[in-house]
Amino acid sequence: MTYSEYLSLKDKFHRERFLNAIEDLWVITSHNPGVFTCGRSFKRHSLLSSEESIEESGREIQEIERGGDITYHGPSQLMIYPFIKVPDRDIEKMVRNLEQVIIMVLAEFGLTGVPVSGYPGIWCEGSKIASIGLAVRKWITMHGVSFNHQKDDGGFKMIVPCGIEGVTMTSLEELQSTKINKIELVDIFVKSIENVFDEKLENIDFENLLRK
Repeated sequence: MTYSEYLSLKDKFHRERFLNAIEDLWVITSHNPGVFTCGRSFKRHSLLSSEESIEESGREIQEIERGGDITYHGPSQLMIYPFIKVPDRDIEKMVRNLEQVIIMVLAEFGLTGVPVSGYPGIWCEGSKIASIGLAVRKWITMHGVSFNHQKDDGGFKMIVPCGIEGVTMTSLEELQSTKINKIELVDIFVKSIENVFDEKLENIDFENLLRK
């Protein structure tokens, strides 16, 4: 879906989860065209390209309510958006759990994921492969994880990712030197989420969910 489509659904899903109209919901998707999202800690110098050049590239810029600086979401990534009640009302634990999900996914490919204190997300072989940017309202989460599935399509070159000077971004396919089936990767994420959050997930008809 486009990022604008996600934004149009975000508040609906958050409200319905808060009211217990739906159960815990995990939306796994990708965004096309690419979009730059600016969190509450956004610093102007983290944007390396002009807004005009970004617009010409077909990408968007969105200011959102999550924490963190600027990052990029494009078709080369998987986006994992949980709309769930924060376990034990412990936001730090929620972030650590999301990091553990990524670590478990990487382990399925023989890779070691490493968290770095003060920078939510996961590094692998010295480069960043996943970012985490959460927003929590009424103890229900919004936004979530971006995981670099394929080689960057150029978006990260236009910013200082997450405001971290000198950071390099990598992807699962670059580390594996082979193509990774996206559907199989989604299945691995689902199993890892189930293990870490002690939930049993099932596929749902997205159109039916929208009609509720």
